[in-house]
Amino acid sequence: MDRFLPGRALLILLFTDIVGSTEHLVELGDERWRTLLGRYRTAVRQELSRYGGHEVDTAGDAFFATFDRPTSGVTCARAIRSAVMDVGLQLRTGVHLGECEMRGEKVSGIEVHAAARIMATAGDGEILLSNAVREAISGTDFPTTDRGHHALKGVPGDWQLYALVPRTA
Repeated sequence: MDRFLPGRALLILLFTDIVGSTEHLVELGDERWRTLLGRYRTAVRQELSRYGGHEVDTAGDAFFATFDRPTSGVTCARAIRSAVMDVGLQLRTGVHLGECEMRGEKVSGIEVHAAARIMATAGDGEILLSNAVREAISGTDFPTTDRGHHALKGVPGDWQLYALVPRTA
């Protein structure tokens, strides 16, 4: 029976979404938006490659990626935010640590939904971390600020979230 059950893996889950993408599209028009979107996707994929991320899925201007190590996922989130700012866009990002179902390259389960909801809770330019990620990176050089408790739409429980403090020059 076990061979029919999906495997499970503890993963760092990263979701990103462009802030104001519809407004950008309206302002730029289809062709210029498509060019900017291409630059954005290239920038994100370069950072995913650099930090060992695995691109799971894209939808419109959103990315879903996984990492094996918490510090890699958080460092990559920070690098993606910076790279995307360089192309003139801003993201909202969510990072969560959870045990997921694995069916080949497919990653699924409630933890994936939680990570997507964490991203949706993030403000413009913000990287939100679940408490599980914050605990996993404690003792590292990733200062955070408490963003309080949140109900994540459709996900059971009360979720303590933290914003990754941007680096100062």
